[in-house]
Amino acid sequence: MQTQLLDTLKQTFNLVWFCQKSGIPFRVYAFQSGFSSYNYNDPAASEINQKVNELAIGNDFRLFEFFSSRQNKQSLEKSMQLVYAQVFAMGGWRLSYYQDYTLGGTPLAEAIYCTRNIVSNLKKVERVSKVNVICLTDGEANPMSYVHQFEDDHNYRAGETTSQYLCHARGKVFILRDPKTGYSRKISSHPYDTTKEIVSFYREITNYNWVGIRLCSKSELGRLVREFSYEETASIDKQWRKERYASIKERAGFTEAFYMPDKNTGLGTQDLEVKSKAEVATKAELTRAFKKHMGSKMTNKTILNAFIEQIA
Repeated sequence: MQTQLLDTLKQTFNLVWFCQKSGIPFRVYAFQSGFSSYNYNDPAASEINQKVNELAIGNDFRLFEFFSSRQNKQSLEKSMQLVYAQVFAMGGWRLSYYQDYTLGGTPLAEAIYCTRNIVSNLKKVERVSKVNVICLTDGEANPMSYVHQFEDDHNYRAGETTSQYLCHARGKVFILRDPKTGYSRKISSHPYDTTKEIVSFYREITNYNWVGIRLCSKSELGRLVREFSYEETASIDKQWRKERYASIKERAGFTEAFYMPDKNTGLGTQDLEVKSKAEVATKAELTRAFKKHMGSKMTNKTILNAFIEQIA
């Protein structure tokens, strides 16, 4: 994600500005798993506090609320500036950044598990009824995990519980059941199906509109099209070449999944010019560059236009 993170953040900013101008309440969260947030000195860090055969959430999973429509204009701009500085520095621009926000895996599935609580709170605070959940990522979610208990024939580990990837449990069939609604169905344990499986399951048990935005290469898009929408290969290829993005409706898990190029939209110096007197930019220099960039025209508006049509 590091090489596409700046691009992804730009698209996030586009959506934030759109919501601001349209008066749409919003919350923006980032999900993370990685060594920087894992406390090896905490004995409880290795414990699993979930029941056997439930979906597991790793102790290194973190969900950060970065932006909110509850912030005033100055607070929101400052938050966006700080996150931009973090991402810009992580791209290798010789700036220091906060280590606790570095990257790890892609715990998209774990983040989706949290949507019900997030949306429930949003509805109470903002008094809204229609909700759109938008997921921005550069790839597939990590494989889903479940709480596994070792049986008696595993000697000294008998009775011990641990998390295990569904894709590593050979010969097992997995039925995912929602205790709140009672809805259940068989799900694929293949790691490349994780995003599709968990999003489509949550679409069945919620009344939200689920939208995916993914940065990817042309070859990766080809693999996804062959897997999810093979008969639309020609039309999707034409859309990619003509409009610089492509979309797949329903079949990739989301109501609509948007795919856009992962090259040449976020790493070029033409997008953000930092005029620095020294080797490392100062806070004031970075602030001026950010404010100038905030007022400039974003290089890719097509995904925003398609998004507006999707949520209208």
